[in-house]
Amino acid sequence: MFDKDNSGFLTEQEIPLMLQETYKDINPNYSVTPDDVKSYMRLVDTDGNGKVTLDEFETIVLASLEKAGIKIYE
Repeated sequence: MFDKDNSGFLTEQEIPLMLQETYKDINPNYSVTPDDVKSYMRLVDTDGNGKVTLDEFETIVLASLEKAGIKIYE
């Protein structure tokens, strides 16, 4: 859905749409800034190659859910 060029990863150009969609229900007036994208990339792109792989994305999502108290693995 967010990997518009079907490359198998997300780039900084594709991240804004993903962030906007993620936060639309929390804050419909939220606008993604370049700093938001850079912060997200620093957090998620663990190998620093400028791309967010599915593994990197899953890692941050699972960590966020666990931090919220949702048990992923029992």
